[in-house]
Amino acid sequence: MINHIQYPRTPVTIGQPIEISVQAADPITIRVACFVNEPPPPRYSSCSECSTSVVRSGELFTLIPDPKTWGNKRGGYEFTVIDVTGDKKMFRVNIVEASLDSSYASSFGSLAQ
Repeated sequence: MINHIQYPRTPVTIGQPIEISVQAADPITIRVACFVNEPPPPRYSSCSECSTSVVRSGELFTLIPDPKTWGNKRGGYEFTVIDVTGDKKMFRVNIVEASLDSSYASSFGSLAQ
């Protein structure tokens, strides 16, 4: 069972680390899918930042939005967290340019059960 997920509560800027910590039965799988520009362009394909990682409960998972991927684009990462029991939670962290107003996205926070 996934007990708690800590992740950024506000949009992050390109190059700013996204740190995620999960309290759950481990091993824990974290799937990352990025969505640059919305809606996705025709013939969309995943980039190098789209990945799957396995972590232990409480271990810090860090992803840094790459300027090569994001450039001057907007969008976000969708994270899927799955623990060893099959419990699954999804959440999103939006990416904005440093000069953009953070009102682009709503607040984010913790998922607790």
